[in-house]
Amino acid sequence: MMNSLLQKALEHLENADYAKYFEELDKIEMPDLGNKNAYSALKKTFIWQSATWEYTEKLQVFAQSLIPKTPNQTADQPLKPIVDLPTFSPADFDNLAFSHALRPSLCKNYLYQMAMQSQCLNIFGEKGSGKGRLLRDMAKTNLPHTLFVVEKVQKSFDLFLKSVAQSLGVKAGRSLHEILENAAEKQQKYVFLLIEGIDELYDETGKAYEGYADFFVQLRGLTGTNFCRVACTSVLAKGAHFETVSSPLTYTRQHLRELLYNEIDAEISRIFPFMPENLRNTLADQCASEPQAYELLETLSFEQPDLSDKNQIFSYLKTYRKGRK
Repeated sequence: MMNSLLQKALEHLENADYAKYFEELDKIEMPDLGNKNAYSALKKTFIWQSATWEYTEKLQVFAQSLIPKTPNQTADQPLKPIVDLPTFSPADFDNLAFSHALRPSLCKNYLYQMAMQSQCLNIFGEKGSGKGRLLRDMAKTNLPHTLFVVEKVQKSFDLFLKSVAQSLGVKAGRSLHEILENAAEKQQKYVFLLIEGIDELYDETGKAYEGYADFFVQLRGLTGTNFCRVACTSVLAKGAHFETVSSPLTYTRQHLRELLYNEIDAEISRIFPFMPENLRNTLADQCASEPQAYELLETLSFEQPDLSDKNQIFSYLKTYRKGRK
């Protein structure tokens, strides 16, 4: 009976489901006072602090220490090896180019937090502010020994897992933890999972889509690994929605600020590389006055209109604004 409970607990731990790990261990009697005190301390850490990969290893060691030894067994069962990856250094960022990025300083800052400070991020902001573009820009950087995968939330968790696995070139597993760990082991690289629209996994009634019931438990568990980092985006109005679930995320929250004028000007230069400076300044002034500047820039990039003089710029913007009313 005890072995069965411990095996289930270890399986839950492998899937980064700490809550179910403790549910299984709660069923086990621990007459030894030392075990009781150690278990109580581990449980308090889960409740009050963020998990780390060292903490996950402690949980694994503790559960395995409770497994009764057979007469022929003289040593503990070997632990599942932790993915051994190179350590990031500030030098990794010295030669990174961010000229492709809409918000280059934020792109660099967020990647630095994830790589150097082992943080997982929740980037939130208004709809149409360019959160998805930020994730794609992060993924386009040539950060050493790193795999990037950018995914949108789908209406089926199984489809989401299959898409993540396909992007990383590994078999689909039972959990995000399993898929990301397999990819990290296979390619000996960190996995940076960038999830767009995390608050869109709920339908109109507030019910999570198929299979997402323990999604936040899995996401929270990933903060305790040494092989992956996660950044997810959400709309400002719904930013706190998933903080009310039974296993709240312990991610660093970052509010995506509005675009700066120089960022708008640089993006226009990327869209219209041969536009004269006076016209570019006129267009940048108009974009900067828009409540949703990024949506206008995105439309310009998609439509590539002929804006060879100021009259054409103002005519185009008049039509654009009329269509948005």
